[in-house]
Amino acid sequence: MTTDKNKLNEKSVLIRSDLVNVGNFEGDLVVYHTMSKNYFVITHTGSFIWDNLNGKNSILEIAKLMTQTWDINVERGIKECMGFLEGLFDFGLVEIRNK
Repeated sequence: MTTDKNKLNEKSVLIRSDLVNVGNFEGDLVVYHTMSKNYFVITHTGSFIWDNLNGKNSILEIAKLMTQTWDINVERGIKECMGFLEGLFDFGLVEIRNK
């Protein structure tokens, strides 16, 4: 796994960290990081991105899936994904999968 956020780009494939537990609360996704003992609430668009972090989809592929769900173009989807995933990366909730 790569831990350098600067290597994050539209071709990056991310996976959920093994250090998280996930559940649902009142329609939102709740992620608990077992090392930091912090909870994170992920809503609507973030949940869609999280659900597509399967270790196979690149950021670009997730952005393309977003265009099929919302009225946005791929560039906006990439921007939304990158911003969201950089935050998750900073908190150790996702990792870049090495190919």
